[in-house]
Amino acid sequence: MTISSKTVTLEDKCEHANVMKKDLAKHHKMSEGKPFSDWGVAEWDAIGRVWSNLPDIFGFLIMWGMTMSPLTPDQQIHLLKVCYDISYLLGSSKMMMCVYLKAGDTFSKIAQYENAMSCYTAAMEIAKSNDDIQTQAACYRVMGKINCRLHDYNQSMENFQHALSLCQKTGDERGQANAYLGMGDVHSSQGKYEDALNIYQHALSLFQKTGDESGQAYAYLGMGNLHSSQANSQAKYEDAMNNYQHALSLFQKTGDESGQAKAYHGMGNLHSSQGKYEDAMNNYQHALSLFQKTGDESGQANAYLGMGDVHSSQGKYEDAMNNYQHALSLFQKTGDESGQANAYLGMGEVHMLSGQGKYEDAMNNYQRALSLFHKTGDESSQAKAYHGMGNMHKSQGKYEDALNNYQHALSLFQKTGDESGQGDAYLGMGDAHRSQGKYEDAMNNYQHALSLFHKTGDESSQAKAYNGMGNMHKSQGKYEDALNNYQHALSLFQKAGDQEGQVNTYRAMASIHGDICKYEEEKKCIRQAISLAATLENVQPNLGELGVLYTKSGDFNEANKCYEKQLDLCLKNGDVVGQVQTHVLMGTLHLSQCYYDKAMECCQQARDKFEKSGSTYSQNMQAILYWMMAEVHFIRLNYKEALQYFLLAKYYSPKTSTRLLSNIYQGIGKLYVCMGQFEDAESYLFKSLIFYEQIFTNLGKLEDAKTNIVDTYIEAYHWLVFVSVKLGKKSQAVLVSEQGRSRALSENLQTKYGLQGDATKSSLDQEVCLLVSGTSPSFVVVSLSDKYLHLFTLSSLTPLVVHPAAMQMTDEAEQWLSLLKYLINRVICDANLHVLQNRDDTFEDRSLDLDYDDESEQQHVLTELARVTLGSKGSEKTNIIGGETSGNRKDKSVAKMWGGDSECHLATRSPLPHTTGKPKASDDGTSGKVPQEHDEDVCTPPPISSAETQRGFDLLKELYRILIEPIEKELTQDEVVFVPEGVTFKVPFGALQSPDGRFLAEKKAIRTGPSLTTLRLLRECPEDKHCKHGVLVVANPRSNAFTRNRSGADVVMSFHERFANLPAASKEAIKIREILPDVTCLIEYQATKNAVMQSLEKGVGVIHIASHGDSQTGEILVAPEPRMDKHDIAEKEEYLLTMKEISSCQINASLVVLSCCHSGKGQIRAEGVMGLARAFLAAGARSVLATLWTIGDNATLEFMERFYRHLASGLSTSASLKRTIRDTISMNDKYSHPYYWGAFVLVGDDVTIR
Repeated sequence: MTISSKTVTLEDKCEHANVMKKDLAKHHKMSEGKPFSDWGVAEWDAIGRVWSNLPDIFGFLIMWGMTMSPLTPDQQIHLLKVCYDISYLLGSSKMMMCVYLKAGDTFSKIAQYENAMSCYTAAMEIAKSNDDIQTQAACYRVMGKINCRLHDYNQSMENFQHALSLCQKTGDERGQANAYLGMGDVHSSQGKYEDALNIYQHALSLFQKTGDESGQAYAYLGMGNLHSSQANSQAKYEDAMNNYQHALSLFQKTGDESGQAKAYHGMGNLHSSQGKYEDAMNNYQHALSLFQKTGDESGQANAYLGMGDVHSSQGKYEDAMNNYQHALSLFQKTGDESGQANAYLGMGEVHMLSGQGKYEDAMNNYQRALSLFHKTGDESSQAKAYHGMGNMHKSQGKYEDALNNYQHALSLFQKTGDESGQGDAYLGMGDAHRSQGKYEDAMNNYQHALSLFHKTGDESSQAKAYNGMGNMHKSQGKYEDALNNYQHALSLFQKAGDQEGQVNTYRAMASIHGDICKYEEEKKCIRQAISLAATLENVQPNLGELGVLYTKSGDFNEANKCYEKQLDLCLKNGDVVGQVQTHVLMGTLHLSQCYYDKAMECCQQARDKFEKSGSTYSQNMQAILYWMMAEVHFIRLNYKEALQYFLLAKYYSPKTSTRLLSNIYQGIGKLYVCMGQFEDAESYLFKSLIFYEQIFTNLGKLEDAKTNIVDTYIEAYHWLVFVSVKLGKKSQAVLVSEQGRSRALSENLQTKYGLQGDATKSSLDQEVCLLVSGTSPSFVVVSLSDKYLHLFTLSSLTPLVVHPAAMQMTDEAEQWLSLLKYLINRVICDANLHVLQNRDDTFEDRSLDLDYDDESEQQHVLTELARVTLGSKGSEKTNIIGGETSGNRKDKSVAKMWGGDSECHLATRSPLPHTTGKPKASDDGTSGKVPQEHDEDVCTPPPISSAETQRGFDLLKELYRILIEPIEKELTQDEVVFVPEGVTFKVPFGALQSPDGRFLAEKKAIRTGPSLTTLRLLRECPEDKHCKHGVLVVANPRSNAFTRNRSGADVVMSFHERFANLPAASKEAIKIREILPDVTCLIEYQATKNAVMQSLEKGVGVIHIASHGDSQTGEILVAPEPRMDKHDIAEKEEYLLTMKEISSCQINASLVVLSCCHSGKGQIRAEGVMGLARAFLAAGARSVLATLWTIGDNATLEFMERFYRHLASGLSTSASLKRTIRDTISMNDKYSHPYYWGAFVLVGDDVTIR
């Protein structure tokens, strides 16, 4: 109906109005079929005057008000009401439809989706009545978008499909493309990434076909968002970035600033997910600027939200909070409840992560977010809110509440099909169960999480699942399993480029290595974590971690600076838990430096903060704190207070903290020893060892870790041996001592030889008898600690006897033990000097010292004696021969030539009155004063004289008096097997001289062993495990290669210049071939490392190696492979035979002879001497003949010829060695001196070669 331009009467107006009411009632939604204005006569007169211009007015208002003017959404709605009335008056359904569409857009912009849907529905009805298919399709599209925002994905997809069908009907390819675009968004929101990608590509193809660059840009934007949500690999990240950049370029080309802003926002999200926070912030700021320019307050809010997330990830919580509040304000202004909820969610995270204990604020924000997500029906975001609340409860130790929230989250993630979210929920539940000690439940959850992350291809999250499993195994003390999982995690984090994940994993691995006493590995991991963290914006420098690294490296001043800075940061942030942890670290540092007052002050400050904060969820930290306070009181002899704090530490220590509990029980045991309550001490020391045994067992196949852990816990064994002797429990004492020896080697042999332990329960006496049953020698077990020396003697024919050889638990005992160490080390030092100084023109030294540049330096070293000071304890200074404390390189070199190592020092206190081992003025031509630290005088070696020789004999006699005389009557058998401990591994037992002038080796056949258990395993090994026939001889390796002077030096020397020729070693090989049958020789240039390693694994009965041996490690020189080019330098690993390489071999020789200098040496540990002799036993050898010090080339040739002739005659190795020594002494020449033959020691079983 239309109105003519003639004069309109009042009757005409009324009639028209009534007709309009009837005609448009079915379409009206905004005012239920009524105009918004209440027109009277005056209004009608005004309308009449502009009636002909109403269409133009309508067009102007729509164009100006909706696109050109800076009107707010509320003002635009008011303007649309006017347009509605115009369309009402004009009776134009097209105008009416236009108003409804514009109103729907405006309501949608301010998130009033219900009103928007009503308007679009009304527009749809008009379009249908007008048969306007294009508008119907447009309505279905916008309604589909709203449904998608409201997470009603089924209805959304239905609307887009309606739109697609209509556009296909009309052949509208652009409309089809827009429908596909919407369907892609729906699939993307549902996590159906493959479907989404296919549909986006379909849309892109149609937009390209129609030349619609704006549509192409939105397709690229959609694909960018899709790849960004999957950016868990570098490839996905690159795909996302490429699509965003395509979109941005097209938006810039079409001048679409709103689209550009969305592209920048997407790139910001992408960079944020990758931890590239500076790039993310730049993109968010670009987006914000464009959103502000276009007046898009919803877009601005989302930009602020993204910036808040970045600041939160960077730990800039104040900035994050400001941005979240900006976002919240804008979302409230636009009425976007979903956006408000996301802002509240972010603020909840900030309160939880800030470390300021604002848990109530965090919970309030999470609950607000959850309420709004419920209101909007956003189940996916509800799940995120529940997950956040779960994290918060977990951080407070409220594990049941955490689990309830995680389960709510899981249920919703499952409902929405969000597999990544499900994985996160399972991960959280795994952490909660682990903290509760419910390890089976924890493992199930971690495995569920891992499976889901595998399915989604999220490598970074897979790594987090492996880290969770690693943490679980660590909590159980299963260190090998923990390390395996951490290695998996690290590999995945590296593959995904997740550096923050790598930092956390290196920290976890450092903790494991610290727990199992692999301190060098621990330091490596800490350095890696610090190095990576320094490159990350979001990871704050962990000054506590850096302090630990400095502490481990001995740089205590730098460590203290780090801890002080860390404490200041914790105070500034109100982080009470961090303050407590830092005080404990500082206390540990002061305790290690013997600053007991400072240590106690730090402990008390930590305790006060614990009590003040009311924290109850860090019981492990409290236990550590009380244990430290107990240790300080114990050192100060405040036994009552020490016991009180030990018991508090025991009370707070979690049952899973096996290492801490072991230390606590050990501390209580030591305390009771000092109080004279030996039965109580015994009980607690046994408890300590029960936990230690659990730790040891859980190390699985980590042999290095087992060796390290024995070093840590050997003190508990020593204390229990002492207590057992005090209580008269001899068998218990020797069995406890045995448990602390050669554990890893014994396990290795038991596995290698397929031997089973005796499962039957026996008395302690029976267990001791089993260790020596079926064999005839007398066994001497040396039990040595810092406080005592006990000698246990036993055999299969005689009872166990124990001789306390020192005054125990007194200063005199420490003084006595210092003397013992001095005597042993002096023998070795003197032996090295004697052999080297008595050489003739034909002498060649079989020593190998890789720190020397050339022989001239060795000659220079031989003209000086080391400045030796007396070792002391506590805060007194020591100068250790061969150690790292001296800054004088030549002093260190002298020490090495002497055979000095970390234990080679002289006693600081005077020896007991009856000792004669200390050098006298009459002995060496100098004053009786022993050189002290910082003395400037350096003695020159005196010419060899009878006095010097007599001093050597005096040393050997004194050691005989200490170690043999107390047990001499018990040594009733022809053979004596010594099981040494500590420095006594370096004792040449056969060379010890009795008062009648006879050496022990003249009277007894002598062997040594790492432990009674090891000797029993070697003895019981099945015959078919070792060869009896065939000999491999490796001698005098030579090469045309060039080597470096020192590791890493530029100067190179030929192999011939660097390592002296050993012609007697070559002759030695030929002699052995003459004496024994079936001999394979690798002499000189044939003795390459590859040839040696291949030959070692062949079945031979005897392996003989005559070469240079390193004075520090016992490692042996072999030849590198021949070189065609002298510039091709041979590195160390190409010409050294190392302990690790030997241990990895499968050797089945009955006897290995290491005819090299120092081949019986190595680092002395609780496990034994960690050198080549042990390595050959571990590899499968049954017996090893090695040397304790420097041996001459010709002297060794003569010795070995005698030894092999006796061996070939049918004598056992032990008997052959005894006979060889007796023959050598009887020659009465210079080689009769014990310093020539005393170096040879037989380790392991007594074997016979056929």
